[in-house]
Amino acid sequence: MFTNARITIISAHPDDLEIGMGQYLLELLQPARQNEITLCVVTDGGAGGFSKIRRKEQATAVGYLSKKFPKTFAGLHPKSYAWKDTELVPSKSLISYLELVSGKSDVVFTQSPDDSHQDHRALGVCARPACRHVRNVLFYQSYTAIDFQPSLFFDFTPDEMKEGKLRLILFHQSQIDRYAGSNEDVVHDMYALAAYNGFLMKSPKRYAEGFLPWKVALTGNTRNSPKRKR
Repeated sequence: MFTNARITIISAHPDDLEIGMGQYLLELLQPARQNEITLCVVTDGGAGGFSKIRRKEQATAVGYLSKKFPKTFAGLHPKSYAWKDTELVPSKSLISYLELVSGKSDVVFTQSPDDSHQDHRALGVCARPACRHVRNVLFYQSYTAIDFQPSLFFDFTPDEMKEGKLRLILFHQSQIDRYAGSNEDVVHDMYALAAYNGFLMKSPKRYAEGFLPWKVALTGNTRNSPKRKR
């Protein structure tokens, strides 16, 4: 859907964006699309005592993407990890931070304001005022989203998921191990959620990621202004 665009993907914690839109991220990074994609992880997910591990896991995922997509992946935003895990609340300071992070983005993806996790919810609430000048703002489906009713979908096959989205999620091994075998088993849940979204989309590929747009520009020119030189 998006080409030749500066795209910022914002997540509250390491692994959120991979869970929510890992497969579409890989599509957006394809060289033919000529996008410039930056990731911003707002906290390091360290409330459970895993700060160093989770930062290292995210760095490994970023390194993988940098090597695979050197022309379209701009890396992790330098302002990442600016906030403490579980302490995000809607505020003027968070709005200002997100406005700075989104900068001159043509497209912003982040988490929905209707979510049971306070960090996800705060991002979604503050994204609207922070991204009021961004032409395209979409919410991806968090693990803890509430009443998320997607109206845009990106579909893929089980094999594509295994080699794509799931590979990105597996970089976050601490979370895989933490929930393995429980009622929050990440790998099993990702297959279930992808199958459900594929059902909603009625995709012949059977799997999909769902998105809820706040606003999307239905014009040929995605860009707000010329791309920055890199």
